[in-house]
Amino acid sequence: MTPTDPHDGAAAGEAEEDDLAATAALLRREHPEATRFDDATFLRWLYRENPHHPAIEENVDRKGNRVAHFALVPQPWRDHERAATFVLSVNAVTRSGLGSMHFVALTARGTKRAIERRDELGGLIGGIGVTNESSTMPGLHRIGARLITSLPVVAIPRLVGRGRGVESHDVDDAFRAGDDFERLVQGLDEAPAQGWTQRWTPEYLQWRLAAPGAGYALHADHDVVAVTTRASARGVPVAVILKLLPRGPAPGPRSARAVIAAALSHHRVPVAVYAGFNAHVPVRGIAIPKRIQPAPLNLLFIARDEASQFLGLDLDEAGPQAPATFDTFELLDFDAF
Repeated sequence: MTPTDPHDGAAAGEAEEDDLAATAALLRREHPEATRFDDATFLRWLYRENPHHPAIEENVDRKGNRVAHFALVPQPWRDHERAATFVLSVNAVTRSGLGSMHFVALTARGTKRAIERRDELGGLIGGIGVTNESSTMPGLHRIGARLITSLPVVAIPRLVGRGRGVESHDVDDAFRAGDDFERLVQGLDEAPAQGWTQRWTPEYLQWRLAAPGAGYALHADHDVVAVTTRASARGVPVAVILKLLPRGPAPGPRSARAVIAAALSHHRVPVAVYAGFNAHVPVRGIAIPKRIQPAPLNLLFIARDEASQFLGLDLDEAGPQAPATFDTFELLDFDAF
């Protein structure tokens, strides 16, 4: 047996922290308004603490400085017949002045690693990305992704009533570790699905709601659990509806009206904003035209086989040959708000 040097683990931990710090410094430089990148805390949570699987990270360093970065965050999904993994593209960034010279190379390297580790990831189906208008075309043409849809955005004015029969809780460390959280998040991965829906198991939701710097609230009645936060839009305080989750295995759509009313009352705001779509818990509101949205978003998807062809890889087994059909896709599915 070879003796283990007790300093090896410490050195590896320091190297890992230095690596995250280098990525955080690049992201902070290119996105100075994003305080989440002030240090490595947020990236450690997002990349390394994910209970489904750690992120796949690709970097380019020059003269000791990080100049480009790209990551894929594995997520658990299911449809009507199987459970699988999608990888979510996040934090693609190149240092200002270098153009997009590293974009395709990093994307290709990260995608290849994900495909090669498809069994370890729990059966990789494909990759998803959410892009703004300026980055949608590069995603479509340079890596072979397909446009699924533009994410609709609606506003819901304050409703009559306070959300009768709904309990609301601010989410903090104590709440996530308590009995109320455990009780409320049971059965959120049981509703029948046709297209793809992300799997919100208690363990996965507990991690997701531990995002550093975030301020979430949970609202639940007997049919639906809503995850929300408070923000402002053009100076107006709003409740942002991040996720709507049906409770239990009963089929058919559920009403979001009570939990949204409770969110408006809880956050003490005149209006709620919702982006995305949900076949299980549909939302009705006033459509906000793309021309006045601050950052219209598009959902892109690339199947594993399509990505393999793009990279020139030869897979032994077949996978999906067409774009995925999604039942739900909302802000909590991609954005660590």
